[in-house]
Amino acid sequence: MARQGLSAFFLVLIAALTAGAACATEGARHGASVNVLVMGEDHDRDSVPRSSRVVRRVIDMLSDQLTAEGFSVYDETAIGLGEFAHGRIRRSDLELIEIAKAQTNPPIDVVVVFQLYARARPNVQRTATVIESRLAGRMLNPQSGRQLGGFEVASPDSWRAPRPCAYECVLETVGEHARDLARDLGAVLARQLGHLVTASRTVAAGPAPGTAVVVEPPAPAGLAREYELVLENMTYQDVSDIEEYVRIFSGYLNHRPVEQSFRRVVFWYETRIDPGHLSRNLRRVMAELSISARITLDGNRYVVERINLRRERPEVGREGW
Repeated sequence: MARQGLSAFFLVLIAALTAGAACATEGARHGASVNVLVMGEDHDRDSVPRSSRVVRRVIDMLSDQLTAEGFSVYDETAIGLGEFAHGRIRRSDLELIEIAKAQTNPPIDVVVVFQLYARARPNVQRTATVIESRLAGRMLNPQSGRQLGGFEVASPDSWRAPRPCAYECVLETVGEHARDLARDLGAVLARQLGHLVTASRTVAAGPAPGTAVVVEPPAPAGLAREYELVLENMTYQDVSDIEEYVRIFSGYLNHRPVEQSFRRVVFWYETRIDPGHLSRNLRRVMAELSISARITLDGNRYVVERINLRRERPEVGREGW
């Protein structure tokens, strides 16, 4: 009996380990489908400028933490070619978002924006300098501007430097510990982003004790995305038919009309599927409904424009005239 119990225990253990490995693989696979761009914001004059080597260390560590969680992380200097100058400092939020939105190869799903602050003050005995540093980061969807998460970490009081300590001395001290702050911030942001990617929906059947809890089939893992779906040159019946389809797409979260006229309707559409999957679904809908249409994508804006085809006029009967 003891041997059978031990065998059963090992079978359960092996099954649990296998399931855990499968979940980790699944999470990494979905994480890899999310493209992340890490950028330093230094518009605030009190923040450390992005030209500083300390900021480079923060970028490297944040990227390392996000990469370890399975996300595809890209370097701004490697992909931010074209009209945006690499050497610019004191860039505003608006400029950072424009840079991220302009990237199409690869397209950026999430922008991680951080600010690094550093200052010095004398200790109580005025025998040394206490270095205070703060690293604040947040994640944004560049297409919609939606905030996806954020966190802030601060240095301990144990960061000390000799007196006097000028600005370069302060940066040197912060630089020695910047990777520690960035490691902690990166781990938190990676966990927040991972939760958004793998979140599923659960619904309780009722609050009464003993009532069973009904769990819906989990939504497809993936980052919640917002799209603008524009239906051009469509009849009311076309719009109604298409709306019925987009509600049953996998990963569907919500949609609502934001503009409507006689031949044009605009929907705000929220889903967990990526642009490639949504494109395939829209083409399939057009085929199912026998609608000839031109489908274009610009950022997060889909335009589905019906192509009018000339109809043959019915032959007029000659009898009775």
